[in-house]
Amino acid sequence: MSTHIDKMRGQYNYNRMQVLYLTGMSHEQLCNMQFDMGMQWLRKYALPTEITDAKDEEMLSWILSQPIIWKWWVNEWNRRDEPYLPVLYSLYEWDKRVVNGRYKALHYECFVGRTLRTLEDGYCSAIGKQNKAIS
Repeated sequence: MSTHIDKMRGQYNYNRMQVLYLTGMSHEQLCNMQFDMGMQWLRKYALPTEITDAKDEEMLSWILSQPIIWKWWVNEWNRRDEPYLPVLYSLYEWDKRVVNGRYKALHYECFVGRTLRTLEDGYCSAIGKQNKAIS
């Protein structure tokens, strides 16, 4: 009997295979893109201010060392991929060369608007769980 998590994992894997095919990226390139964008997002939103001293760098290092943060980030990434697939298929039929760039642009929406609010709420929840685990 498969659980909801198993079903979601299977769907995310299937979606990832479609993204790799449509964008022409390798699995490693996609993982690097997820990591790089995650680092950008965390640097911008995880700390209350710009990193100005060793204490800020230490806080960022601690955040980055928490597995729950990366699991949360990849889960949110995978969740956002589902509605992007129809756009990517349309672009692929029109001009295969633009799909990779559009995919990146779609994920950069995590820095603006409604997507940002959803991510901030999820991030706060993940940090809260991490803090409870430490206590």
